[in-house]
Amino acid sequence: MIKLKDILKEGVLLTDGAMGTYYKEQGGTCHRAEIASLEQPHIIEDIHRQYLDAGARLLRTNTFAANTVTLSCDMEYVRGIIK
Repeated sequence: MIKLKDILKEGVLLTDGAMGTYYKEQGGTCHRAEIASLEQPHIIEDIHRQYLDAGARLLRTNTFAANTVTLSCDMEYVRGIIK
């Protein structure tokens, strides 16, 4: 496993957001991309695979809005998304 501090020694590291936008472009039907981690994991996995295939060295988790308020759910459901 490569450590983040080692990558940063090589130079600038850019990250990208907009998982929800890209998820919808890939045919996702859940109202939040975070929910798709449980209900359509194949789409989320494919998106991450595309980033890896394009040379990404860091993947951001699909948990940006994984909280009980935004998703109107209980903490157990949030834990499932994060897991």
